[in-house]
Amino acid sequence: MELFPVQFLLSSLILISWSDYVGANSLRIQPFSFPSDSAIGKRVSVTCTPLTGEKMEFKWLRNGQELASGRNNINILSYPLLSSLVIDPLTAEDSGNYTCVVSTRGLTGSYTTKLDVLVPPTWVTTPSDTDASSGDSLVLHCKGAGRPEPLISWSVTLGTSRYFFFIQSI
Repeated sequence: MELFPVQFLLSSLILISWSDYVGANSLRIQPFSFPSDSAIGKRVSVTCTPLTGEKMEFKWLRNGQELASGRNNINILSYPLLSSLVIDPLTAEDSGNYTCVVSTRGLTGSYTTKLDVLVPPTWVTTPSDTDASSGDSLVLHCKGAGRPEPLISWSVTLGTSRYFFFIQSI
């Protein structure tokens, strides 16, 4: 007769330990990430899948703001056990932190990952050819934009030789 209370006690301890491990009111989500080559004009998607539970409610956020399917280039496909976020086509403004929030029966969970959209380099301020005499000071203006930030190099022709200089952007 004493076997039942001991078995019940062990089961209770296991349940308490398990809820302490996973969090009493949280759902764990399988990690997801965006491709590292996510570039302007491409399509990307990620899928949010909780490791347990059923009949989930999903919400997607970008930089803490809720996203709505069908707005601009965002499409959200949610099912009882998973949700996919599709961004097509990517724009520079789509870069940011994306969070999937899951809830069911009083439990919640979330997972956040970063999207860095690659943007080809463009000139913001185009440099122009300039002549200067030996010993004169010279200021040249140029600025580029893109992601990752473009590296700007300068070349100078002295006689018949051409030299290249790499200068860190200021």
